[in-house]
Amino acid sequence: GVYYFNVKATNSDGLWTNNVTKLKIIITPPFWETLWFKISVFIFIVLITLLIFRLRFRAIKHQKEVLEKLVKERTQKIEEQNEELKTQAEKLAESNIQLEKRQLLIEGQKQQLEAQYKEIAYHRDKLIELNKHVQIVNQLRLRFFTNISHEFKTPLTLILNPLEKLINGRTKEEEVKRNILLAHRNAKRLLHLINQLMEFRKIEEGKISLKVSKGNIIEFVNDIFTSFDQIAEQRKINYKLNIESGLPSDCWFDHEKLENVLYNLISNAFKYTPEYGKIEIILKKHNNLHHDNYNINELKNQKNINDIIEISVCDTGIGISKEHISNIFKRFYRINSPESYKVGGTGIGLSLTRDLIKACKGSINVESEQGKGSVFTIKFPVNKSFYNEDEIVSGDNLYKISIADKIEDLYQEINKIEKDDETLINNQNNNKPKILLVEDNIDLRMFLASCLINDYYIIEAGNGKEGYEAAKNIGPDLIVSDIMMPEIDGLELCSKIKEDIDTSHIPVILLTAKSSIEDMIEGLETGADDYVAKPFNIDILKARIKNIIENRKLLKQAFNTDYSIEPSKITSNKTDEEFLKKCISIVEENYKEPEFGVEEFVSKMFVSRSFLHKKLTALTGNSAGDFITSIRLKKSLQLLKQPNVNISEVAYSIGFNDPKYFTRVFKKNFGITPSDYIANNFCLPKEN
Repeated sequence: GVYYFNVKATNSDGLWTNNVTKLKIIITPPFWETLWFKISVFIFIVLITLLIFRLRFRAIKHQKEVLEKLVKERTQKIEEQNEELKTQAEKLAESNIQLEKRQLLIEGQKQQLEAQYKEIAYHRDKLIELNKHVQIVNQLRLRFFTNISHEFKTPLTLILNPLEKLINGRTKEEEVKRNILLAHRNAKRLLHLINQLMEFRKIEEGKISLKVSKGNIIEFVNDIFTSFDQIAEQRKINYKLNIESGLPSDCWFDHEKLENVLYNLISNAFKYTPEYGKIEIILKKHNNLHHDNYNINELKNQKNINDIIEISVCDTGIGISKEHISNIFKRFYRINSPESYKVGGTGIGLSLTRDLIKACKGSINVESEQGKGSVFTIKFPVNKSFYNEDEIVSGDNLYKISIADKIEDLYQEINKIEKDDETLINNQNNNKPKILLVEDNIDLRMFLASCLINDYYIIEAGNGKEGYEAAKNIGPDLIVSDIMMPEIDGLELCSKIKEDIDTSHIPVILLTAKSSIEDMIEGLETGADDYVAKPFNIDILKARIKNIIENRKLLKQAFNTDYSIEPSKITSNKTDEEFLKKCISIVEENYKEPEFGVEEFVSKMFVSRSFLHKKLTALTGNSAGDFITSIRLKKSLQLLKQPNVNISEVAYSIGFNDPKYFTRVFKKNFGITPSDYIANNFCLPKEN
């Protein structure tokens, strides 16, 4: 640009001149600020822009051509792919058709497999059910054979032993008849059991046949009814027969089978009905057939459709619970309850009754309420035209009632009070060892008592519950118990005896019809001291009783004389062993104290004085006081073996206040004085 430099001058007085001198200065601008440069730059930028635009246009055009080519190629490729997809779709459609066909085939096979599976599952469930049924039947059979074994072996014992006594000439003259009658009665009982089993076997094999003959049904039922009069009178039971009027005079039926049916039903009523109860037999014509298992159309073709007799046996006994009532006619089934086991049985009575009445073309049903009683009702036809010709016996009926022997057996079975029992007990000597007999069979219990009464004081119990109470209250020296009994069986009784500290010391001998090794092991594991299988020889039983009692005496003597004997040597179970160990431990901790006596002993044991006395007497033969003295004397034996021992010092050291009294007690217990004992052990005592 152009610039002017103006200059003024001043003098020394500071006065300025008016003349101004000017200097023009021109400064040339840099090239980039020159006009030509700016025009050049503008032209350059325009050219560059045009170049870029042209290049971009060419690039876009080229790109468009490339894209068009690519689109064309892609379109062609897509068309090819479409063709391929169309081909594949056609193939897939064809495949789908094939798959649908296969699916239908598979569905059919699946349904077939499901049907087969259901059939297999059905058969499997049936097999499982059948297997369970077989197991139940096997268990019932096992129980049946166990019961029948018991029912056989008990009478066998009561036949063999009286006969052996008669053969060996060891029977007193007044006992001969009693033993013969006992053997005879039990032989008849065996015969009755065998006949029942034979009848049962015939039914199982399908060999039972009808023997129908004409008879008067009223007289027949009345004869059976009156056969039970004596039992009813003895048990003070209100026993009645109710006969409906208008019954047919001539009836056709199998007398023997009907007798067995009625005997079984009436005898059961007496077994399970308590004293002062009621039993009623109702005989009437039955008209309602619609609820019975008869062929109605067949009956309508008969001349006398109403000739169906109904007999009901009603009682006020213990009754049957709902859970058991559907099973009571099954073979081998027996209700497992204390009340049902009060009487013997095999579990085939009602099953046999059902089969017999069924063979007579009849039916049986029961109505019962537990605690109130039962009503058993049988129905059967008495019209001759209802039976086949081969089932009818020609000629007049000469059948006679033959249940007298069975009635006598029943009388013995349900009669729980025997006069001989009272005589047996009242004439005994209380100083003898006490034997508790626990047996539900009166004959066997009386026989055992008669054989043992000369040597032992006999206590009797009719079942396990009574036996346990007697053991607790009386404390016998030994218990002889049957296994199969009502209320509490022998195994449970033995277990309770051995677990109760009051009775655990009492030895137990089990009598049973179960004679297998497993049964013996089971009995011994409950704590039984011995196991005798029926039928047994009474002399063997007496020898075992004597051995056990004598061994207990020897063990008691050994405890009092042998200071090294362990409690386990004189006890037969853990309960007694632990009790005796505790007694010994307490005495050994306190025996040095002269003040330690029975009262202190009882206090430290936390038991009553009477219990401690009874228990120690049973285990060691010593009272509580004698037990303390026995321990002190055993300690003295050890001290007296030491060299240069002083007898007085020994007496004081073991709790005696008086050496002379110690000497007397020592001599009484061991048979020699302390000084003699020292001399025998080569010790020199000091002078007192």
